[in-house]
Amino acid sequence: IRHLILTAAALTLGANLFAAYPNFTGTKPNGGQRGTDVKLTLTGERLADFESLIFFSPGFTQKSVDKVDARQVDVTVAIAPNVAPGNHLVRVRTKSGISHARQFFVGIFPNVEEKEPNSDFDAPQVIQMNQTIEGVVQNEDVDYYSIPLKKGQRISLEVDGLRLGYTVFDPFLAIIDKDRFEKVLSDDTILHRQDGYCSYVAEEDGNYTLMIRESSYRGGGTS
Repeated sequence: IRHLILTAAALTLGANLFAAYPNFTGTKPNGGQRGTDVKLTLTGERLADFESLIFFSPGFTQKSVDKVDARQVDVTVAIAPNVAPGNHLVRVRTKSGISHARQFFVGIFPNVEEKEPNSDFDAPQVIQMNQTIEGVVQNEDVDYYSIPLKKGQRISLEVDGLRLGYTVFDPFLAIIDKDRFEKVLSDDTILHRQDGYCSYVAEEDGNYTLMIRESSYRGGGTS
C-alpha cells in the first residue's frame, strides 16, 4: 500500500510539472541571415509568461519582445556577423519552466518568403541568386521558382527539410530548362539523408526553373 501511495504522489507531481512546461513547436522564419536583425514568431503552448530565448551558441541577442500570448510570441533577435552558418539550438524560457530545444538555422544569404500561387510551371515565383527561400510544401504540392542564368553560370541548390526537425519530410529537387527537361535532380543524399542538393552549369542563356516537392507528393503544414 505504501508503494502505491508513493507512486501516485510521483505521478501527480509529474503531471503538475508537465502542465507548467512550455511547449515550443516552431519558429517562423526557421532561421535568418547572420549580421541582421530577424523578427521571429514563436509558436507553441503555455507561452503566456514568456521571458526570453536561450541560445546554445554565442552571438544571438534578444532585442525586444513585441507580442506575447498563450500560443504565440513575437520577438526580435540580432544575429552577430561572426555567428557560424548552420544549425543552432534554442529554447524558450518562461516564468514556469524551460522548453525542449528546437533548431534555428543561420545562413549567409537573405531570407525570401515563398509566395503562392507558384504551383504552375508557367507561373513560377521569380527569385535571384544567393537567397534562402522560406516555404512550405503542402500535400500534393509542387512549387516552382524561376531564375535567370547566363551560359556557363553555375547554380547550386540545397534544401533543409528533414533537418528542420518538424516532421518526416522527404523533399525532391530538380533544375528544369525552358523545354521542361530535368537537367539535374536530387532526392536522397549521402551527406544529408532525405535533404537533397544539386548543382548545374547553364548550357545557354535563359530562365531556368527550380522545382521542389515531396518525393511521393505528400507534404503538409510542417513540411
